[in-house]
Amino acid sequence: MYIEIEPFDTLFFRNGKPYDAGYETYGECMFPPYPSVIYGALRTVYFSNNPEELCKANTYEDPTVNLRVKGIYYKTEKYTCLPIPYDLMQIKNKSKEQRNKENFLKEYDTVSLKYRKLIGQTSAKNISGTLGYKEEVEDIPDGLIDCGSFEDYISGFTDGIKVIRFRDHASSEYKTIIKIDRRLHASEETKLCQMPMTRLKDISICVEFEGLKIPEKGIIKLGGEGKAAKYRVSQFYSIKKPKIGSKYFKLYISTPAVFKNGWIPGWINKDTMQGEYAGLKVKLLTASIGKYIYIGGFDMKRNCPKPMKRAVPAGSVYYFEILDGNSDMAVELFHGKSVSEFDTAIQGFGISYVGKLREEEIKL
Repeated sequence: MYIEIEPFDTLFFRNGKPYDAGYETYGECMFPPYPSVIYGALRTVYFSNNPEELCKANTYEDPTVNLRVKGIYYKTEKYTCLPIPYDLMQIKNKSKEQRNKENFLKEYDTVSLKYRKLIGQTSAKNISGTLGYKEEVEDIPDGLIDCGSFEDYISGFTDGIKVIRFRDHASSEYKTIIKIDRRLHASEETKLCQMPMTRLKDISICVEFEGLKIPEKGIIKLGGEGKAAKYRVSQFYSIKKPKIGSKYFKLYISTPAVFKNGWIPGWINKDTMQGEYAGLKVKLLTASIGKYIYIGGFDMKRNCPKPMKRAVPAGSVYYFEILDGNSDMAVELFHGKSVSEFDTAIQGFGISYVGKLREEEIKL
């Protein structure tokens, strides 16, 4: 099932940073929300339409136990988008004319980082190579790539790809929060803070999932304060499988992924950077990832916070060499599948896509 979600009002999603009014005067928010937020919202939709089954929630008879989030996308008036890969950058210190043109068009030119084999001793232990470019580059914060361009990207055509930025399709608003003393039913002194809220203008959230039957349209609650949004079944967009035809491939992560070894997947040996995944033997050559993010949440059943987990952000890219197997195996095993570990895979964390590496991108 594939649905499109459009909020009626502003949205607020907390990150994993602890917060207490009175000690901080400014709360932090994030967008897009973690996949676990979407997963929980879908379960809520089901139980709100089937209240007689709420008593089965989080038991062996839970009717939502087969729910799997298969993809999360962002849809503008023109495009269906994914987060920009971290090996697509923009030239730093562009001319004023170029920046003004991009700001007017709301499309940003990118360049693709190139892989180079490391020579001699480096601080990057056991990593075979690094990614770089002939000019000084910088990332494009909150960048989005439309699915058509993304299919070009995973097919190996990475030059001249244009991306858009989420901030051009949304705005920030601020809400003043006053903490209430539950005993006195009055506001507490020095407990005043500001919370940033996100208002989506011409962009919506699209979710692909399976294992749960809900009405084709209705109301869904999202984020802090349980803000209402409308959802409806929408046209499904399936990312085409690329033809790799090489022993090298890249693995793009479209949603945050949690791994046992930090930024390294648990099935990769940290000493040799080699590993086996369902019969496919590979070597991790290098990676382009962003800063860690922290995944938490609140356990309603136990009435306590969930343990924090570190995750690599959406858009992270890993470069692999196939040691035993072939590229067709890689596509079947990884494309459109979750590579996240622990119990986060069913919630939509770590949804990955396989991309082609052209010869000029691999200089050994």
